[in-house]
Amino acid sequence: MFNTVKLAKTLEASGLSRDQADQIASSLFESLKEYSGDIATKGDLRALEASIRAEIATGHLALEKIVHAQTKWLLSALVGATALMTTAAKFLLH
Repeated sequence: MFNTVKLAKTLEASGLSRDQADQIASSLFESLKEYSGDIATKGDLRALEASIRAEIATGHLALEKIVHAQTKWLLSALVGATALMTTAAKFLLH
C-alpha cells in the first residue's frame, strides 16, 4: 500500500514545508486510490497470460486437426490419382 507518511517525510527532507509535503502526499494518495481499480496487478497479468496461453494451445490443437484432415485428404487424392494413372497407362500401352 501507499505510505503517505513516508512520502511526506521524504518531501519535507528535500526542502518542502510540512504542509506542502502533506498536501502532495494526500493528493497523490487520493489520485492513486481513485484510479487503483484501473491498474493491473502482477496477478492480473499472470491470469491474462494463462488465459492467452490456453487460447493459443486450443487454437494450436484445432490447427493440428485441420492439418491432419487436409493431409489425409491429400494423400487419399494422390493414391487415387496414382491408381487412375497406372490403370490408364496399362490400357493405353496394351
